[in-house]
Order: sequence, then C-alpha cells, then structure tokens
Amino acid sequence: CCRMLPFSAASWVREGELVGYKGRRDIDCLMVANFANYKRHWLLFKVLRKLPPEVTAVCVGVPLKGRTAATVREEAREYGVSDRVTIVERAKDNELRELFQRAKVFCAFSDKEGSFVAVAESLLAGTPVVMFKNAIIGTKDAIDQSNGALVSSATQARSAVLHFLNGANHAEIRANAKGIFSSTVSCAKLNELLKDDALRSGGKWSEDVE
Repeated sequence: CCRMLPFSAASWVREGELVGYKGRRDIDCLMVANFANYKRHWLLFKVLRKLPPEVTAVCVGVPLKGRTAATVREEAREYGVSDRVTIVERAKDNELRELFQRAKVFCAFSDKEGSFVAVAESLLAGTPVVMFKNAIIGTKDAIDQSNGALVSSATQARSAVLHFLNGANHAEIRANAKGIFSSTVSCAKLNELLKDDALRSGGKWSEDVE
C-alpha cells in the first residue's frame, strides 16, 4: 500500500538562507550537534589534539540527556584542547546560518542517526564535510571526494581536515548540494512524482504542489 519517495528530512533545506555572508571563512572545524553522547564530541577533540596547535573548533549545540556545555568543555579539557574549543549554546537560526558559511570544514562524527540535517545545511553553505565511513547516517550517501571525505580512523580524519583547511571549491560544493537538499528542487521533484502517478492512474492534474 506504500511507495517510498526519494526524500528525507534533509531534503527540505531553504538554500537561499545559507548564502549572503561576505566575510572570510575563519572557523577551522565546525560541529553542530546536541550535547548527547552519540554525537561523539570526544572524537573531534581526539582529532584536534594532534592537529597543529593553531587549529581550533567551534561546537554549537543544546543540552540533551543530562549532558551540558560544561560536560563538553570537560571532555575537551581531558583531551588537552579546551583552549582551542569554543562552545556556542542555543545559537539563533541566523547565527547558525552564518556559522555554516564561516566554516572551513564541518565535522559530522556521529556513529548513528537519521538524516543529520546539519550535513545538508553545511553542504548548501559550500562547506565540505568529514564523516566516518562506517557511520549509519541518512546523508552519508551525499558525501564524496568533491565535497568532503569518508574516513575510517582519527588519523584519516586529521588528514582530511588538514586538506580542507587549505581550501575547497565552496561554490561547486554548494551548487551540487542544491540538486539533493534544496527545498525548491525537492518540491519540484515531488510535484512531478505526484503528477506522473495521477496521470498514469487515469486521474487529472490541475494544481501543482506549492
């Protein structure tokens, strides 16, 4: 009785809201994730620990499951990188959109979750994504050598981060992401799927999806 549609929660990002920042990319590593365990902030700190001391990270999130900003700060301290980590709690939407555009690389280090919409937002901001190859994440299929890296270890993650810190084709990353995650593009795709289904079944189509 059901037919799957080729969309996820990450298919409906308003790409127009992720452009407009005119400043330079001054955030080395960005992680946008709640403070729960499964987001694996500790893995970011492990990667950061053996990167050059001038490399820093910004962690944006909200408290969840008993873990707070203080919990994340303590983890950073345990890895010896607390002075290189900035934690932003409960960022407003406009602040968050600017952070995506300021970042040089987005670190998506979760082990398992659903669509991980922040990955889509990052790519639509032209920011490359580093993710672990064995992660079970809905947006993983969108990551390739043109817009990020799928890695198997912290060592590989460091190499990928260093690579993207030296620059990336941000315009190309954004352009390619629009075909996958843009709400405008997804709406048009949905319209065509519903229209074709209606016509094939002998129905009529008089009003497009808005």
